Formats: sequence, structure tokens, C-alpha cells
Amino acid sequence: MSLPTEVHAAFPTAKPYDTSQLQDGLSLLGYTLLYEQKTTSTMDFALTAEKRRAVVLTEHQTDGRGRWGRRWVGAPGNSVLMTVMEPFLEQEGDPGPASLLPAQLFTLSVCNALQETVSAQVQIRWPNDIVHDGKKLAGILVENPAYLPGKPHIKLFGLGMNVHGDDKSLPDTEYGAVSIDQISDTKLSREAIILAIIEKWSMYRVDLRAINNQNVWNHYAKLWRNAASLVGEQVEITDNLTTDGIQAGIVQDTPLGDGLLLQTSFGMQTIMDTDPTTKITITL
Repeated sequence: MSLPTEVHAAFPTAKPYDTSQLQDGLSLLGYTLLYEQKTTSTMDFALTAEKRRAVVLTEHQTDGRGRWGRRWVGAPGNSVLMTVMEPFLEQEGDPGPASLLPAQLFTLSVCNALQETVSAQVQIRWPNDIVHDGKKLAGILVENPAYLPGKPHIKLFGLGMNVHGDDKSLPDTEYGAVSIDQISDTKLSREAIILAIIEKWSMYRVDLRAINNQNVWNHYAKLWRNAASLVGEQVEITDNLTTDGIQAGIVQDTPLGDGLLLQTSFGMQTIMDTDPTTKITITL
């Protein structure tokens, strides 16, 4: 079944997307392509779009945002800036809005798709950044707008990824930045990367409804742990939730469905992603 493409042109770019190629590939996976050359953010665009299974894509965001309201900056034509609109319904086996599993499996799908496409070591820096050699390659933001218990709702999975660019042109982050061009032996198109990610996510999305099956859980728990970049690292975690604002220790695990397990001098602590001021620094 061919699904429609909505294209709204407003911004010139030197490297435009091949929207026909993208829609042909996405329609085979059951997604509509919603494309704007310029928008405030793909998340904002998704909030105003018809509620359906779709991939929202843009060349340029004027107000792109990451987790906790942080900004995502990317030069037009050099990044993948997209939001996946995914229907969820708890009566059909989907996790509830408080579950970490949808965000974790989406992040894992991005990581594993890149591992296969780029053929380079790509990992997950808890909770949901994609890194190569410790440097940020992509960031993921998940939102649950207009959730009502027992009603179908659209979950939004936002992705910002550096595809083209070098050290001089990439945006600054607290632990450095890297692009696909810098880690891949071959030149990869943004279209190929997007389709690989959505194909992987569409498979993980099906398994998400069977995640309580022990075999399915064990499979994804192993994939998640194998992708973790912080396990075994000595870190300092600063936030506004603890008395002195800092915790130090060794990351023991970042288990599927849970927070970060930190072995400190006071015992094992579980760190949850609930504070926008949280900052994790590797100290050794």
C-alpha cells in the first residue's frame, strides 16, 4: 500500500533529501513521510500533525530541542533531524507512559542499525545518547503528548544525528561530538541511514508488545547491556537531588527497564533520569 508524502518547501539547502526514495522505503514499513524543509522542531511539527504512524523530517530546525529543554544545533543538510510518530495502546500490550522500555528500545534500534550500517563501534551513553569513542553522535528525546489512560495515543521519538561534518563544523557538547562521515569507511546517505533505523525500529516495536516474555526480555536485555558505554567506568554524577549535589562511584550496570546502578562508598545507588541538571562525568 502506498502511503502519501506531505512536502512543504520553505528553505533552500545544498543537500536536499530524496523524498521519493524515503517515502518508497517508509511505505513498505507502514509509515507516512511528513517533510518540511524548515520548521521550529520536528517535535513541534509532529504535535500539530494528524495523529498517525509517520516519520517527520526536516532539513533545518530553528528551535530544535533535546532532553530537558536543551537545544539541538545542526547545520542544514548535515544532520538527520526527525521525529517518529508511533501509536501506542496499552490494551494491546504496549507499556504504559511511565515505562522506560519504549525509549530504551528505540535508542537500541538506532544504535544497532548504525552498528550494522556504519560497521563501527557505536554505543549508548545512558540514558539515550549514541556515542562513538565517547563522543556524541546522536541524541534521542521521547515525549508522550496528550496521554489518556486506556486511549490510543501517539508517542513521539525524536532523533538528532550528526551525519556530515568535521571537528570544526560539529556542535559543541559536554563530551565532544562526532559525525557518521568521521567513523564510516564509506560515504553513507542520510536516506540510507534513516531507512535502516526505521526498519530496525519496526522490528523492535513488534517485540515491545512481547517484552514480558522471558526469552524476549533476555534477548533485549543482552543487546542493551552490550551496547552500554558507561558500565565499568568511574564517574561523578552531579545533580540537584542529592544533599551535596554529587555522587561518585563505578557504574555497575544500566539495566533494561531501570536506571543507572552506581557502586559508591555508601553502597549501591540507583540513578534515575529525573533531573535536568544531572551530569555524568567520567573521571578515569
